Amino acid sequence: MPDSSFERAQGGNLLRREPGISAVQQVYEDVRHQIINLTLEPGTTISKNQVAQKYGISPTPVREAMLRLGEEGLVNILPQSRTSVSLIDIQQAREIHFLRLSVEVEVVRVLAKSIEKPGVDELKAWIHRQSTELKAGDQSAFKLADNHFHEEMFEQAGVQGLMRLLDTRRGHYDRIRGLFLMVQVRRKTVIKEHRAIVAALESGDETAAEAAVRKHLGKSLAIVDDIRDRYPSYFLYAKHFDTLLRSSPMTTPSPESIVNDEQLAEYQSKGFVVIEDIFSADDIKAMDEAMAGLVESARDLTDHTDVIDLEPSHTPENPRVRRIKEPFLNHPVFHEMAKRPKLIAALTRLIGPNLRMHGSKINLKSATFGSPVEWHQDWAFYPHTNDDVLAVGVMLDAMTEDNGPLLCIPGSHKGPTHDHHQEGRFIGAVDPDTSGIDFSKAEKITGKVGSCSFHHVRMMHGSGQNTSGKDRRLLLLQVAAADAWDIRGMSRIGSWEQFEATMIAGDVTNEPRLVPAPIRLPFPEPEKKGSIYESQSMAKNKFFGAPPSSDAAE
Repeated sequence: MPDSSFERAQGGNLLRREPGISAVQQVYEDVRHQIINLTLEPGTTISKNQVAQKYGISPTPVREAMLRLGEEGLVNILPQSRTSVSLIDIQQAREIHFLRLSVEVEVVRVLAKSIEKPGVDELKAWIHRQSTELKAGDQSAFKLADNHFHEEMFEQAGVQGLMRLLDTRRGHYDRIRGLFLMVQVRRKTVIKEHRAIVAALESGDETAAEAAVRKHLGKSLAIVDDIRDRYPSYFLYAKHFDTLLRSSPMTTPSPESIVNDEQLAEYQSKGFVVIEDIFSADDIKAMDEAMAGLVESARDLTDHTDVIDLEPSHTPENPRVRRIKEPFLNHPVFHEMAKRPKLIAALTRLIGPNLRMHGSKINLKSATFGSPVEWHQDWAFYPHTNDDVLAVGVMLDAMTEDNGPLLCIPGSHKGPTHDHHQEGRFIGAVDPDTSGIDFSKAEKITGKVGSCSFHHVRMMHGSGQNTSGKDRRLLLLQVAAADAWDIRGMSRIGSWEQFEATMIAGDVTNEPRLVPAPIRLPFPEPEKKGSIYESQSMAKNKFFGAPPSSDAAE
C-alpha cells in the first residue's frame, strides 16, 4: 500500500501513546483531530493497518476508533474494502449550526446575567492566546484556542456537557469553519467578534451578547457556497449538483423510447451500440467537478492507490492520472448518476429491469500521452453465471477517431473466451499474434459528450494512445443483471448488505441464473495487481505498444 495522508501527516516514526488513555481513545482523538483540522482531507483513504503500525498496537482498537468516527459521520467504512474520510455534508453542517446557535445564544444570555470577573478574565485569556497564535502563524493552534474560548463560555454557564454533546455531531460544521479560517483576515475578524461577545457579557447586555454570537457563528455558513467553489472536492455535492438534484425532472422514460428496436438489434448482433443524450450538460458538469477534485488529489502521490492509478509520466508537479477506480463507491455524484432514469431505461431494454453495479472506473486519456489498453474481454476478468453483463461508456468528452476511442470487434461477443494468460499467469490481454483475431475488423466507437456506448461483457475490445491535442475521459459503469453472479465467489463482494447496496434498479435476488458460456478463470492472478494497466504491463507482445515515458510526454 502506498503511504496515506495519515502516514505523511504523522511521519515515519512510531507514535507515543499518552499515559492513562486507552489505545481506542487515543487513536480516535488523534485521527479526529486530523480530520477536523483537514490534515486528513475529505476523501482520503485511511489504512487501519498503517495506523496500527504507527501506534504499535493491534488493528482491533483501530477498528473500534474508526467505528466511533463513523458514528459521527467523519469516516465512511466499507467492510472488507476501505475506510475513508467523509466528504463534508453541508446539510448536516447546517443542522448542527442551527442547534449550536440556539444553545449558545441561551448560554450568553445566562452569562450576561451571572458571569463574574474571573470568568471574564478566562475568556480574555483565550482571546489573548488567539492573538498570539495569529502572530505566530499557527493556524491549528489558533483554531484550538477558538474552540477553548467557546468551551469556556459553556463551562462558565454550567452546561459543559452540552458542548461535549455538540462535539460528537459537529464534525462537518467544524471543517467548514476550518476552511473559513484559512484566510488570515478572517482570523482577525474572529478575534474582534470574540472581544465583542466578552464586552457584551462584561456589561451585562443580553441583547448585545445575543447579537454578537449570531453575527459570529453565522459567518462561515453564510459564505459556504464560496468555500465550496474553492474546495469542490471536499464536499459531498458540488454547488451545481446540489441544485441539479432539486430541479431535474426524475420521470422515468420507457425503455423503448431510449433504445429503439433497431438499436437493440445492433447491440444483439454486434455486441455494442451507442445511444446519444443519455446524460445532460448539467449531468456532465457535475461529473466534471467531481472528477477534477479526484484528479487534484493525485498531486501529492508518488504511487498508485486503491482509488488513483497514475500515468507512467506522472510527477507531483504535473499530476497525471490514467484511471480513477470505483467512482460509484468513492464519490456520491457518480453514485447518483448511475441511477439516472435514462440510463436505467437503456439498461432495462438491454439486459433487464433488475440491475446491479458490478464495478466502475474512469479512464482518462490525456492529450498526446494517454495510455493505451491492450485487446481483451471483460469476461476474462470476471465471468458470471450468465452473460447479461455489460459496460456503459459515459462520454465525458467527445470520443473521436484520433483521441484513443474504444475499439470493438463486431460479433466477438458470440465467440470463444480467449486466453488472457502468459506463461501460465493471467495478464489481462490476448497475444495479438496467436489469438487468431482479425483486428482489421475493429470499429471505432465515437460519439458526442453525454452519449453512452454499451458493450457486451464478452466483446473483444481495446483502445490506442490518445494522439490528439484534447483529453478523452470515459466513465465506465460495469452493470450486471441482478441474477448474474460473479463466479469468483461472494467473498469478493463482501457482505450481503454490501451486495444489496450495489443495486441500482429493481430487486436483488439470491438465486443466480446459470446459462452455458465459455469460461477461463483469471487464475493464477497477475504478478502486478491493481488495475488492467498494471497487469497488462507484463505482456511481452503488445498490439498498441508501451505508453510514452515522462520525457517523451513533455
